[in-house]
Formats: sequence, C-alpha cells, structure tokens
Amino acid sequence: MPGQYDVGHNITLHGQVQTKDGRGISEGVMISIHTSDGAPVATRQPDWNGNFDFVGLSATIYTLSAKAEKFQPFQQTLDFTDARVAYHTFNIVLSPLDKPAVNLAALPALTDQSAPKDARNRQRLLPPSREWSGMCHPERSEGPLQLFVNR
Repeated sequence: MPGQYDVGHNITLHGQVQTKDGRGISEGVMISIHTSDGAPVATRQPDWNGNFDFVGLSATIYTLSAKAEKFQPFQQTLDFTDARVAYHTFNIVLSPLDKPAVNLAALPALTDQSAPKDARNRQRLLPPSREWSGMCHPERSEGPLQLFVNR
C-alpha cells in the first residue's frame, strides 16, 4: 500500500553533544535545527549529560548546528527525506577552540643578560681549560678522553 510507512511530521532526532573523548557536555551549549532554506525549526539546550531531542520533524533536509563556549561551532546537513524512518540518532562532537597565537615578540628574551647577575659572574670566573675544552669537543683534545669520578 503506498504511503503505508509514511511517518509525515512524526520524525524524531535524538543525540548527544560530546567532546572528542566522548564526555557529554551541556554547559553553555545551544543546538538549533533549520530547514535547508534556512527557516528556523527549533532551538534547544541539552540536558545535564548533553542529550537532546527534536520531535515532530517533517521528512525533509535539515541543517543541525551547535554552539558552545570554548568550542568551535558545529554544523551538519541531515537528510530525513526517507519518510519510512521515524527515529534518527546523531551525536555532535565539538572540538575545542584553537589556543590563541602567542606573540613571540612580547616574550622576554632568554639571553645571558636576562640571567641573574651573580650567575653571569660565576660563568665568567670559570678558568679556560684545555681539558674542559677537549671534553666538550673531542676533536680538539690532545689524547684519549678521561673521566674523573670524585668519591
């Protein structure tokens, strides 16, 4: 019989808003569904665990979107034109906002001049040593490397 499975305006969309690691989120989240021509259908806030439902939808194409503080906006097209399916599940996975770019010019320079004065003076007091130079640069040493262990 034609139209026997037609659910008309009785389509339900159920889902959960979650982070990449699968945790449900709800704080500051707003979920909206619009028709393909942009007409608003409904807006919801998810429950405490990020779950949401849109009930009484028509068999058409929708745009589902979600916004939340500290997360990138989400948008997805959903095709519900197969009116034989009355219940749809769709989870929204939100990605955190990118960390703000760091202004490298504003960071302090990490040079000898930024070291404490007494640390700079101690560095200057170390006597130049051919043995020390040879240990740092084996190609400059005059013989085999020797290690001394103080006990």
